[in-house]
Amino acid sequence: MADDEKVHRPRFFDRIHRNNRHRRHQYPVILIAFTALAAFLYALPFWVKFHEQFQSLSQAVADALVVAVVVSLAVEPRLLRYFGEELKSFGEQLGTQTFWSSFYSRAPRIYIDAIKALAEAEQFTIASNWVVSFDWVDAEKTVIKLSVEHANHRENRSSKDFAVVTRSFIYESPFGQYKSQLRSHAVLCEAIEFYSDLLKDGRAKVVRERSGILRIHPSKDTEVPFLKVPPGARFTVLTNGETYVSATGHFPLVNVTPVLQLSVHVKGNALSDLYISIHHPSMGSPAQGKGDDLAERGPIRIGEVFVTGQAALLSWAPPAELASAYPL
Repeated sequence: MADDEKVHRPRFFDRIHRNNRHRRHQYPVILIAFTALAAFLYALPFWVKFHEQFQSLSQAVADALVVAVVVSLAVEPRLLRYFGEELKSFGEQLGTQTFWSSFYSRAPRIYIDAIKALAEAEQFTIASNWVVSFDWVDAEKTVIKLSVEHANHRENRSSKDFAVVTRSFIYESPFGQYKSQLRSHAVLCEAIEFYSDLLKDGRAKVVRERSGILRIHPSKDTEVPFLKVPPGARFTVLTNGETYVSATGHFPLVNVTPVLQLSVHVKGNALSDLYISIHHPSMGSPAQGKGDDLAERGPIRIGEVFVTGQAALLSWAPPAELASAYPL
């Protein structure tokens, strides 16, 4: 490839995904220090009178320190106790990720609350596997058919039966001549010998919502929940759908439970014309490169542990467009 045709790593993705690598070597000492500092900040207003703004700041820092300590002491051991070897290889990364992410007092409240909720969570996704296919639908290469297959492998860690009511969705197509659709939505639980494609069996239907998404809803005469998973049993939700997108865009891979492992496999005839980036906040840098190169890697492990509501961001654009918009 000639020099003027080389695809450099675009700063577009680097600006979105900053590398935040914090490492700790004296973990217990840091926990003790943070606990002491939080206690000091909580007590400080009783000893010294500060301006209200400084009191609010000290309170916010103390709250962040408490969240960090609670996460490190409560969340990580609980996950390790529940999943043993499945989490052993990355339990330390989880502690590091949540510890440092929670430290910042400006972290969104919804994220801090989600971190706290991990300690009490009883429903986890063991593995979330995505296969996303990019295929051109027009000769001008302006519209891509985005085919999405998602296998969500879950486990009921509660002491009670878990009622399964799925609400999977896909985004509506912005192109009137090309319609999004959900082709299949199956639930499998070997423990109770249950399998059903809810759409084909008439137990569920697709509803076009005003928010611009297609969502799975129970059929009018269908008994809800679809099934109840016994304690300790695993089940899988398989969803297959497609939508249409522009040659430049992004697609969030959304998770409704904490996820212990997520992978993405990209394929399709449009990849040779695209630069792809896949990212999660816990990653130091995104998995990115020419589409064909990423496809050859097969399923790519993305990030570490996902808290409820976190998404991996799949982005794409023609290399020439990126080079002109973000020159080196």
